[in-house]
Amino acid sequence: MILLWLACAAPSSDTLIDELRILAILTDVPEAVPGQTVASETVVFDPFEDHQLLQWTCSSFAPGTCLEADSESWEGISLNEYYTEFMVPPELVLVADESPKPFLSRWALACEPNACPFLDDFSEPLSDDLRDRLQDPMELLRDLPLEGVSLAVRSIDISTRSNPRINPELVCEGPDQAAPAETVEYACEVSGEFDTGASIWGYTSGGAWIGDYVSLSTGDTEVLYSMLAPEEQGEIQLWLVIIDGAAGTSIWSGSLNVQ
Repeated sequence: MILLWLACAAPSSDTLIDELRILAILTDVPEAVPGQTVASETVVFDPFEDHQLLQWTCSSFAPGTCLEADSESWEGISLNEYYTEFMVPPELVLVADESPKPFLSRWALACEPNACPFLDDFSEPLSDDLRDRLQDPMELLRDLPLEGVSLAVRSIDISTRSNPRINPELVCEGPDQAAPAETVEYACEVSGEFDTGASIWGYTSGGAWIGDYVSLSTGDTEVLYSMLAPEEQGEIQLWLVIIDGAAGTSIWSGSLNVQ
């Protein structure tokens, strides 16, 4: 089934990013078994390539608490590492098969220079103040400036199923050159378990995608996208992020030379 990228929509300025932004937190699995080690990659856009990145996990039996905070060293925390690994706490086996499913949260905070002063004093073991901040990321955000920071979260379901879910896949092909203000198209193949739905979000460092996002359902395998190239010449970066209803995530990235 072929879907059109909101063919009747106009170019969306919301798809243009020109400041620090965490685009996606990718993990090799969207669903994990207690005790499993999960590989993670965080994709960050920074036009100035000058930021700090703090990442951590938070898993709990009750809202507002993190099992990791009770350990002498906070497992799964890292500073300025984009490719990391972390372990799902074995204790979560006690609730792994409950409904609704429990999940582990993977958080990432990107800060421009001087935007998050507490990162300058980052060390392990963590201070009590930083432990308190990480247990409630939304409270952490209230103490940060409105500009120069980006906070993102990725959920991973916890389960003991013998056939856990897998991440969706997104493979796109399209032009690598365009004229200023030209509309170009990208044909993408998608795969995944979309019984709970899925969405694909477009981002670009120049120009704009046509429409903010597109929704997918079971049976959708191909999508045709359109984007409007910027009027200025130069190379821009493109991203399409697919997220299914079970938090499975994947990203496609490319570039377009406008001349």
